Amino acid sequence: MRKIHVLLVIAIIFFVSCSSAQKMDSLGVRSSETTGVMQDRSVIKTATISVFVGSIEEKARRAKEIVSSSGGFVMYDSQESSDYFMNAKVPPAKLDQILDEIGKLGEEERRNQTSEDVTAQLSDLQAVINNKKILRDKLRKLADASRQMSDIIEMEKELSRLQTDIDSLESQLKGIQSRVEMSSVSVSLKIKRTPGPLGWIFIGVYWVIEKLFIW
Repeated sequence: MRKIHVLLVIAIIFFVSCSSAQKMDSLGVRSSETTGVMQDRSVIKTATISVFVGSIEEKARRAKEIVSSSGGFVMYDSQESSDYFMNAKVPPAKLDQILDEIGKLGEEERRNQTSEDVTAQLSDLQAVINNKKILRDKLRKLADASRQMSDIIEMEKELSRLQTDIDSLESQLKGIQSRVEMSSVSVSLKIKRTPGPLGWIFIGVYWVIEKLFIW
């Protein structure tokens, strides 16, 4: 009976917490907007750029300088004789400027940018965390006030589960926030191959054959 009573108390507390959150949502109130100030949009920006260059070593060094001087940092890079790859984190406000400067290192082959608005996702995640913390704190008070060891054991188990959930959700929240605060950019620098005399002959022959058999 004690176990059933404790579980019932836990269920009631959870229901009350959820009901409070639903009332706030029905009124259009979110945790970040309770002061009446509209939250800025949270956007994850990513970009890739590929550039043909004349010198890999020199241009790779310059690309890293562009990133670091803009307040960013290199997460990973790899260099070979004919190509260079870099993945970096940069301030979102300077992303376009950084791409333009890297594009000027040589002949820009292609560029791609994506944006993902995660404002609602962050807000919902924070609301879930807040609700679980409310439930955790109420359970702690019940556990402190209880004199029955069996009740305390049951509530401690539930507290442990709740704290694990909170830690996991907070880790997810920080991960998303870090991607909002710093944009990810992938840079590829390549030596442009220029065909020699035999190469141009091969290209010419291929063009003639293509015209003969493709209408």
